[in-house]
Amino acid sequence: MKNQITDSSESETKVTDNPFYLVTQERLHLPDGTPTPFYGNVRKDTGVCLKAVTERYTIVQNQDLIEKAESIFDTKGMKFDRKFDVTQDGSRMYANYTFKNHGFKVQKDDFQMRVSIRNSFDGSMKVSLVVGLLRVVCSNGAWSMDGGIDLMRKHTASVDVEFASNAVDVAVRNFQSQYDTLDLFSRQRLTQQEGHELLNGLVKRSVLADRVADKVREIWEKPTYEEDRNRNVYNLWNAITQHTTHEVDGVRRKVELATRLSTNATMTLAEHARKGRISDLFVKELQKNN
Repeated sequence: MKNQITDSSESETKVTDNPFYLVTQERLHLPDGTPTPFYGNVRKDTGVCLKAVTERYTIVQNQDLIEKAESIFDTKGMKFDRKFDVTQDGSRMYANYTFKNHGFKVQKDDFQMRVSIRNSFDGSMKVSLVVGLLRVVCSNGAWSMDGGIDLMRKHTASVDVEFASNAVDVAVRNFQSQYDTLDLFSRQRLTQQEGHELLNGLVKRSVLADRVADKVREIWEKPTYEEDRNRNVYNLWNAITQHTTHEVDGVRRKVELATRLSTNATMTLAEHARKGRISDLFVKELQKNN
């Protein structure tokens, strides 16, 4: 098979939910049939070349990764619900798990642990586990500020179950540590106007686009849930994750954009809250472009 590379865009393509496809490496050829020193990571069910790579690139199949991860969860007694997101024609895979038997409370809100097992065939993501949480009352979700936890040892070509099992243990500890951040958010009081000024600050720092902030303002002004009527950083953060979860991800199906927005907003708020400098984010008014 003489594969040629197709043009790809950085914009998100249609999101699908079936990660169980095979990817193989096949030699790439010039238009005249001359073989090149490069290989294509080819999705076999669609024939799409996901990325041109050298022979040193190691493929980890989604199915092998998912089966080993779920075997580890079962061994540890971690009951889960799962949801798959596949983006960029199959170049990237997110296996998202929610664990109802791991959780904590903030402001009487129940949170459950989530982890995202991630894999890519275009080199954009390492095989990793990212910790997150799910707010039960509204199903808002957010992912960890601390980056991913490696699921593979360096210089290996497959997932080592013992190594991956230890990574899951680290994920559980990291999830529990997120309580401290959200509890800190809940103790940082805001006035209604300060909430708008804080959103202005996130826009000015390019954490949120102006149009995204405007949607969050609507939620801040008229909270959907009784639990969000308190005026503090925690409830503003909930307004942000409500929009990214239900509108950006849920309606528009921009999975990766939703993750970036919520993660970057959480990181920025956490950095300033830990220093007692939330007010540094306040911007009275945004300058309008002419």
